[in-house]
Amino acid sequence: MLAVDGPRIVGAITLHRHTTPATYGVVEPMNVHPDYQRQGVGTQLWTAIAAQAKRLGDRGILVWALDGNEIAINFYSKKLGLKIVGTGEWWLLDHQEPATGFQVDL
Repeated sequence: MLAVDGPRIVGAITLHRHTTPATYGVVEPMNVHPDYQRQGVGTQLWTAIAAQAKRLGDRGILVWALDGNEIAINFYSKKLGLKIVGTGEWWLLDHQEPATGFQVDL
């Protein structure tokens, strides 16, 4: 799903759905251009993808944020109110980075 401003793509979100019905989909990646952050673009993308996941029968959505990405951590935990469901490591190019998992039930 994309967010656009005229001809310009300003945000994107992808939901990877599980093959088993009524399980959790995974959002990866979600990006909003820095010039468009804090303007509701991310919230609109999240709301739209959550509505689509619910229509398609997903139980909820999981998303991981790198621990060094305070903007994402605050967005998922404070703005959206998602609960933390775990910590681990996420592959980033050729190495792993510490990450926090968030979840919402639909």
